[in-house]
Amino acid sequence: MKLHEFVVRRLLLLIPVIVGVVIFTFSVAHLIPADPAATQCGDKCGIIIDYTDDGEPITAYQANRERLGMNEGVDVQFNAPDPGIGDVITVDLPGGATQEFVWIKPGGFLMGSPTSDQLRNPDEEPRHVITISREFWMGRLVRSRRSAVPLADRGGMGIRLPGGDDDPLVFWG
Repeated sequence: MKLHEFVVRRLLLLIPVIVGVVIFTFSVAHLIPADPAATQCGDKCGIIIDYTDDGEPITAYQANRERLGMNEGVDVQFNAPDPGIGDVITVDLPGGATQEFVWIKPGGFLMGSPTSDQLRNPDEEPRHVITISREFWMGRLVRSRRSAVPLADRGGMGIRLPGGDDDPLVFWG
């Protein structure tokens, strides 16, 4: 048997192995008696974070099930995209730098640390629900002030950002 025949045979055998591992993992995840939506929201599952158009309350638990695709059939869940992140684009900035932006979808999440977390900081309390009502693009990585000046000074007005050039900068707006 020649080397290329051996490599082709191994690659072809790899396909059913990968498919089998994916199906096994997906099946085990659905057979374990646990609810990821309940695990994520913990003791805050009953908090109302929104209302339907009919005025019915939507709890954090219901929103998590929807976000994770758990209200869909198994066939849809198996082919569902990652629910935690939206589309990513890369924008070329002046001076050869690039910036990645992530599309943030509307929804809700819990912010802060639970009181049972022994490593929490005082500024992480109280734990509360954050609701994002509109979708938007958000920079994926923290930028330095030096690399952010071309973004802030789009009109060429010589804007100077406070702080040192290498200090981190977060844009809000």
